[in-house]
Amino acid sequence: MTDQPPIPVFFIDDDVRLLDSVRRMLRRAAVSWPAEFFDDPAAAISAIEDQEHALIVTDWHMAGIDGLEVCQRAHRQRESTQSGRYVILLTGKSETERVVEALEAGADDYIRKPFELRELLARIQVGLRILHLQRELHEANRLLRVQAATDPLTGLATRRHANELLERELDRVWRGMQALSVLLIDLDKFKAINDGEGHGAGDKVLRQVALRVRANCRRYDTVARWGGDELLVICPHAAAAQAGRVAQRIRKDVDELRIAFNGKALRLTTSIGVACAEPGHCETIEPLVARADEALYRVKARGGNGVCQAEPRCEATGS
Repeated sequence: MTDQPPIPVFFIDDDVRLLDSVRRMLRRAAVSWPAEFFDDPAAAISAIEDQEHALIVTDWHMAGIDGLEVCQRAHRQRESTQSGRYVILLTGKSETERVVEALEAGADDYIRKPFELRELLARIQVGLRILHLQRELHEANRLLRVQAATDPLTGLATRRHANELLERELDRVWRGMQALSVLLIDLDKFKAINDGEGHGAGDKVLRQVALRVRANCRRYDTVARWGGDELLVICPHAAAAQAGRVAQRIRKDVDELRIAFNGKALRLTTSIGVACAEPGHCETIEPLVARADEALYRVKARGGNGVCQAEPRCEATGS
């Protein structure tokens, strides 16, 4: 894991003298984490909202917003944003039902007042350890999501990720919000490069072509490795004519590409099929991509290095 900034600890109490006392004790203890002090619970909650992870030490009884509400708001932040929150409630109450009330409100721990500094620091350290582990887990999960969505060879989206995006975009098509086009791209005679020059050459070709395709698309288009040497471009808010222009730019750029490998300049071309889902049509992934695939193979039948538009759908529009 990369180095992460320290997690701040927020002390909330409307007793200014108590806050000053805690501040002096922490200074003498030379704690390694940043501490913030608030005698206004509302201001504290506002400051905590900006933090991805935070440990909160709050008094129970305060004017206006009490400690239970601080716990509840911290819990809502944790649930709604997946941010890390750990709340220690300071209380003079010892009855079991009141302790249960605090824990059910979102407190993670509590300390009975008056407290000793050693106990406070020990409980803060436990909370910080838990928050650090949560942060590491969140980062590990984020990296896993990125890896699952990214093809390791080309750096493009995976087919699975492309399918997830297509589902969302086609829902917008059905609701009449946009047209959506897809470009299915196949590298002509790619097998001959793999067989003649080896898979190292094939891998280099795929990476270089992926870069050229990405460079010729709009910033909000998605390029995915659909399978083998096939790439799929998802073009939101693009009717057939606009998607066709994108396809022609890609075809031309790849046609001009020369890839150096073992003293040779490898040249290749592309066959591209374009299919469009018009606003209001109930389109699904398989038929849309199948129409692009049919158009692609019409290009192949003519010798490759071309672009072909799929036939428009004939079904009735949704209402």
